[in-house]
Amino acid sequence: MAPRAAKSFVVVRANRRRQGAADQPCEKRSPWTGSTTLLSTGAGGYAAKHIIRELVVGRARLALAGRNTATIERNIADVAGAERIPIIRCLPENAQSVARKTRLLLNCAGPYIFSGEPIVRACIDTGTHYMDITGETFFIEQIRKKYDEEARRRGVYVVNCCGFDSVPADIGVEHLKAVLGASAEITSVMRLRNTYLNRATYDSLIFGLQNAGEMKRLRNPQRRTGGRRPRKCFYNDKTGSYNVMFMGTDPSVVRRTQEDMQKRGLGCARYEAYLDVGGLSNLLAVAMCFLVVMLLSKFGLGRRILLRYPSLFTCGRVKPDGPSEDVLRKSSFEILFFGHSPESGKRKRMVVSGPDPGYHTTAICISQAALCLLDTLESRGKEGLPCEGGVLTPGSVFHGTDIVTRLHGKGIRFEILSD
Repeated sequence: MAPRAAKSFVVVRANRRRQGAADQPCEKRSPWTGSTTLLSTGAGGYAAKHIIRELVVGRARLALAGRNTATIERNIADVAGAERIPIIRCLPENAQSVARKTRLLLNCAGPYIFSGEPIVRACIDTGTHYMDITGETFFIEQIRKKYDEEARRRGVYVVNCCGFDSVPADIGVEHLKAVLGASAEITSVMRLRNTYLNRATYDSLIFGLQNAGEMKRLRNPQRRTGGRRPRKCFYNDKTGSYNVMFMGTDPSVVRRTQEDMQKRGLGCARYEAYLDVGGLSNLLAVAMCFLVVMLLSKFGLGRRILLRYPSLFTCGRVKPDGPSEDVLRKSSFEILFFGHSPESGKRKRMVVSGPDPGYHTTAICISQAALCLLDTLESRGKEGLPCEGGVLTPGSVFHGTDIVTRLHGKGIRFEILSD
């Protein structure tokens, strides 16, 4: 079944925890006609609040969905023209009927391991393209294994990791690779300034650790790009700080992109990702927290403790109701890329930087990815994209598009420097 070309829609889906009795939309709100550009599910969540604002600025034909429409109403109360945005109640039972009337669905409701698969299934069944902001490696691998072949056959784009996980890293590697050559060797070091974790991201991390064993079985026999394993911890003379192996989705997402590029005859860059933790005292503190979390995550009681006291185990970096806008304005990120071409000997550095990663950067990334996909399909059809469907990475889908220009225009900068 081929996806329809005439309609597009993003659904933001509300967080599973936010349920209540007041589910009736405002009487003055525009009714949903089922012919919308973007449908966003999870629209009652804190991250979705920022995503909605980016989509409204992008003038997308937008509708919002979630379990509790009252929380969505509150989330967009100060958005200009909010009364013109349709709001619908979306549950797993009616996900297929909602997806059937849309072209693109953005799923912003985590943890995805609990509620993501029915939405993906509904999108594939109805020929609706799908994007999310997950950083849950187990969910990503599970969806890839179960639905990639069917999504390809139906011509549906299922694109995970369209937020801070892992657009800056994945698109960044492809951008630097275009300068250095197809077989570039690239290392990145992430620096975070005054950043806070999304509660859903923290929950996803805990449940991800619970599924670590199953994760290895899902990945086997997935091969590693390049032969060398990344170092777990070292002092980096280039950054003047201690670096630890990055435990997020970036390495696996970039690896998948590069394997896909290799199949297309576009070369395969080798990539390693690290996190800058600063001085020795910070390194010891991070190591201690990590060991405690790893130990507790192995047991049911330990996981309940971790989920009950997130602020305690993250040194206050998880806020139950999300950080304030004043705090977010002081947050930022920077990813330093160090690239080398074995063939030419050329070396380049690149800096990808932007605002608060968890909310503002994530909102920019997924909104621009959504608009890029829709605009490309509208103007050039699938011939404008390097593939015709499947469970894909951002780098695989947006290779050869103007995604870097779009991100740069919204404040996520890609600056290539000499080494």
